[in-house]
Amino acid sequence: MGLAVGYVSVFAFIYLTFPDLLLKPYAAGHSAPVEAIESVADLTGTLADHPPFETIRPVVIQLLYFVAMYSVFDAFAVIFGNAIRGAGIRGFR
Repeated sequence: MGLAVGYVSVFAFIYLTFPDLLLKPYAAGHSAPVEAIESVADLTGTLADHPPFETIRPVVIQLLYFVAMYSVFDAFAVIFGNAIRGAGIRGFR
């Protein structure tokens, strides 16, 4: 149990303390290269409909906080669910 919760807690700590590090690959290069735009005719219309990254960044950071907490509780649920199943209690199949 300690190994699984420890593993998930490390990633939860990263989600909580370094959200910008996780978002950096998605924030870089919003515009596609000219060659890619010429190969797909309707790409410019699709890119124009999306909001700028700085608009959605605070929402994504809040969602990462939720994911951090959820992952820890999900690890507990998986561990205890399998422990109950392994103990032979039939109600939790």
